[in-house]
Amino acid sequence: MDDLNLSPELERLEQELAERIREEPAAALRARVIGGVRGELRRQRCRAGWAFAVAAAAAALVWINLSVTATRVTDYRLAPGEESATVEALASQIGELLPEVTRREAVRQAVLLESGSRLAWCPRPETAPDAVAPLDRLNQILP
Repeated sequence: MDDLNLSPELERLEQELAERIREEPAAALRARVIGGVRGELRRQRCRAGWAFAVAAAAAALVWINLSVTATRVTDYRLAPGEESATVEALASQIGELLPEVTRREAVRQAVLLESGSRLAWCPRPETAPDAVAPLDRLNQILP
């Protein structure tokens, strides 16, 4: 700071401050500070891990909820009145073509044929109460 024109009083104060002995902090203080910082970093890492676990669990719950809801309200275009006549007709045709097949197997094959032919490419959600339990219809068809 020699290039600045300071008053003699300020120069003397600067000189005294520069000559002053600096004390080093105690070794115990350094260890305490480093230990505190390490502990805080460890706690933050632990909190971040739990936050990730909670976020992953919440995402899984939302996904499961949406999947179950979509499954329950989708009828897969299985109309309640149409299948029985078609399934019965198909089972009769299968029985005529293959006499060695039992009636139960013919009905099972007819249900499989019909289920594959009427499935929706993109299921449309329905809110009708009969759309909640589409498997009840299969129980009525199979002997």
